[in-house]
Amino acid sequence: MAMMSKPTHDPKLTRWWWRTLREWVYELVDPLWGAFRGENGDEITLANVAGINDVSASELAALDGLTATTSELNKLSGLTATASELNKADRTAADGTAEASKNVVLNASKDILGKRYDINQSLLAALCNKPYLWFDGDNDYVQVADDADLDIFGSKFSAVTIFSVRDVSPSNQIVWAKSSAGGVGLYLNLVYGKPVFEFYNGAARVTISDTELQVHEMYVVICVWDGTNPRIYINGVLDKVGSDFSATPPLNNNYVFNLATRNGNLFGHVDIWWHYYFNRALSADEVKLLSSGAPLEYADIGASQPDLVTNGEDWTGAGGSTPPNGWSDTGPGTSIYIIRDNTPVENFGDNKALEFSASGGSKTLYQNVAQVDKRFRVSFVYRNLDGSSSSYVALGSSTNKATLQNTGISGDGILFEQDFMADGTDLMFFVDTDGTLQIDHVQVIQIGCVAQYQPAGITHAQWQDDSRNELHGSVNGAVPLNLPSNHVARYIKQGITGDTTLTDAVPVGYRIKSMVADVTGAGSGMILNVGTSAGGTDVVNGQDISTNGLFDLTVAKHIFSLSSAQSLYVNDDGGTAWSGVSVDLFIEMERVK
Repeated sequence: MAMMSKPTHDPKLTRWWWRTLREWVYELVDPLWGAFRGENGDEITLANVAGINDVSASELAALDGLTATTSELNKLSGLTATASELNKADRTAADGTAEASKNVVLNASKDILGKRYDINQSLLAALCNKPYLWFDGDNDYVQVADDADLDIFGSKFSAVTIFSVRDVSPSNQIVWAKSSAGGVGLYLNLVYGKPVFEFYNGAARVTISDTELQVHEMYVVICVWDGTNPRIYINGVLDKVGSDFSATPPLNNNYVFNLATRNGNLFGHVDIWWHYYFNRALSADEVKLLSSGAPLEYADIGASQPDLVTNGEDWTGAGGSTPPNGWSDTGPGTSIYIIRDNTPVENFGDNKALEFSASGGSKTLYQNVAQVDKRFRVSFVYRNLDGSSSSYVALGSSTNKATLQNTGISGDGILFEQDFMADGTDLMFFVDTDGTLQIDHVQVIQIGCVAQYQPAGITHAQWQDDSRNELHGSVNGAVPLNLPSNHVARYIKQGITGDTTLTDAVPVGYRIKSMVADVTGAGSGMILNVGTSAGGTDVVNGQDISTNGLFDLTVAKHIFSLSSAQSLYVNDDGGTAWSGVSVDLFIEMERVK
C-alpha cells in the first residue's frame, strides 16, 4: 500500500500568509472605502482604483503567487461588498430608510469638461426633499445648493444638472424631480442610460434623448421648456426636441423637489455635482456657455447694441406737437414738445433735454427698441415738473412699468436705472393730463451673456448675445465660446405645407451655406422652388422632391444684400402638388461681413 506523501508546505505558514495579505489589503481598501463614503476630498471610482500606486487588479489577485479571485478579494477583511453593492453604498440608512442626500457625492472641486468647478459642500444637506421652492423677485436663477426656495414651474424654465452615471441597468432612474406624492410633476429620468425629460399628469408626456450616457463620464444635461416644446441638451449640443407637453406643467409650490429620487423612491444611480434652475427658457448660446463652464448670471453686463435708442440725447426734430425723430406718440390729448438748453445741474449736465407735456388728455411717447422676453436695462435722467404721481416709464406693455418719482421743478434731475424683462417692443414715457416731464440721456442696453466666436471667412472675432444678435467690434464682458473656426452661427428651420414666405429672413451680412429638405407625404410632380420674390426660382430652381426623404437642395444663389435682410419665398413648380405634402426646410448660413 502506497504511503500518502507529506505536504510540502507548513499550514501555519499558509495561515500567516493569508493573515498578512488580509491586513495588507485592509490597509489598501479601507481608505478607498472611506473615499466611496465621501470621507476625504477626492472621489475614488471603480474605474480608477486599479491605477493607484501602479498596481493593477490582476497584480493584486496574483500577489505573492496567490490566485485569489475577485470574489475572494471582496471577502478579505470581512468585506462582502460586490462592485454593484459598492455603487449602492450609503443609499440606505442603517434602519433601512432611504436617504436621497446620501446619493449626492460631493468634492471640494471637480474638473468637468476641462473646466474646474468649485462644489459647495452645503449641497449635501440642502438639496434633497425640499417641499417649497420659489424665486424671489430679484433672482433670474437659483443655484439649488444655496437656496431651497424655488418656484420654477411657470410658463418657461430651464434646469441645468451636472452629473455622472454609476450604472445604467435600472429602467427608471430619477436625476431630479418636482412632484406630488401621487407622481404628478416634472422629471429628468434615465431609462437605460438615456435622459428622459418628462411631464406626468396621469399620462406621461416625454422627450427621450437619442444618446445613451456612459458610466462614470461627466455630463452637463440641460432641460429647457419654452412654453411649447421641451428640449434636451447634452454637453451644450441640442440632443432632442420633443412635442408639446400638451398641458401646463404643475404650478403647485407644495410639490416636493428631490435630487436622485422621487419622494423617497425610484433612486437614481447618479453622482450629482451641480444643479441650477432658471425661471426662463435658456437660448442655445446660453446653453453653450453653461456647458463650457462659463458663468451665466443675470448680473452679467455685456449687452448687444448699447445704444438701442436713437435720438435720446439731442432730440432732433422735436417742437410743438411734433415728436423727436425716431419717436412717436399716442393718446387723446395734444402733445407739446420743447427742447430745453438746460442750465447745468446735477445729472442733466449742459445737454439739451426734451420737455414733454400733454394738454386735454394723457400722452405716451414711445420708440420701438426691445425684443419680447429679453432683458434690458433702461436708464435716463428726468424731472417730473408738475409733481404728477402717475407718470411712468414702461418697456412693452403699460403694465410693465416703473412709476417716476414725484419731484418738484426746483429739484436736480434724477437718474433712473432699472432692468426690465420686455413684454413688448416699445420703450414708453407716459404723462397724464397737463403732466410735464423733462428727460435726457435715454439709453436702453440689452443685458445678458455675450459669446465670442470666430466664424469662417472673417478675419476678426464676432460676438453674439443671447438673442443671437451678431455684433461688430469689441464688447465688454464677452465670454469665449471656444467654437471651431468654421462654426455656422445661424440657421433657419421651418415646416412648410404650401407656397409661403419664410418667417425668418436671411440676416444682413450672411450667405446661405446649404439647404436641406426633409419631405414626407410626397407625391408625383412635387417640384420645389425657392426665390427672392413670390414665385421666384433664383435660389433653388426646380428641385424634384417627389419622393419621401432628405434632399440636399442645389442652391444657385448664396449671397444677397449686405445692407438689408433678404426674405425667401417657397413654391411648388407643379402648382397643385402640395396636397398632403410636408417639407421641413433647413437653411444653414454663415457670416461673410
